[in-house]
Amino acid sequence: MTSTVNMDALENARQLIQDGKYRINTMWKTAQPSTAEIDQFRKRAGGDEFSKWFLVMDDQKSEADPNFALGDFRNVHRSGLQNIKRHAEKEGRSDVVNAANELIDLIDHFNAC
Repeated sequence: MTSTVNMDALENARQLIQDGKYRINTMWKTAQPSTAEIDQFRKRAGGDEFSKWFLVMDDQKSEADPNFALGDFRNVHRSGLQNIKRHAEKEGRSDVVNAANELIDLIDHFNAC
């Protein structure tokens, strides 16, 4: 799989966080979208909107890896970003780790008040 940081997803997440559409106290294991929810959102929203919720996409197939979901299609989840970071670290993907860290820091900045 050839993949890169999805810049549209990164920008979408930045905007959502700035708009207050993020969650900080969730457990990703229970907050992450199920396979059925992923499929339903993809059908309902279309490919462009769908891809904005995944920090890594397969460049060749425009496929999403559920390990890199930013949130639940309504809010960015800090726990989801931590999950992305863990998976990226295991794969040696410093570009993805850096992008996840940027978003975590942004959430922490807005939540610091």
